[in-house]
Amino acid sequence: MTEAMTRTTDAVRANRAMMERDQASAALGLVVERDDPGHAVVSMRVRDDMTNGFRITHGGFVFALADTAFAIACNEDDRVTVAAGADISFLKSTVSGQTLTATASAALAPAAPASMT
Repeated sequence: MTEAMTRTTDAVRANRAMMERDQASAALGLVVERDDPGHAVVSMRVRDDMTNGFRITHGGFVFALADTAFAIACNEDDRVTVAAGADISFLKSTVSGQTLTATASAALAPAAPASMT
């Protein structure tokens, strides 16, 4: 096994262990679609109990989805990485029944924020 393959295997193993302990993501029904080192794709089907008084998805749930994708993308070894701050732009409203997807990529230089579709 090459060094790169070992790093990839270690990163995937670390992320899977992190997600197994992540009760918040489990309660939200988040699904890890991809957990490659430095890159993550996570989806969430919006439920009725995730909507606000306007019957659109509560922004806190959207943020939780993006934060989980960030955590997976950034934690690729034994060093724990957490956000010191974050910013989110809501591009359009979503409603119950829709599936949201967050894609996050880690980079050494400032990167584009996680995107939502």
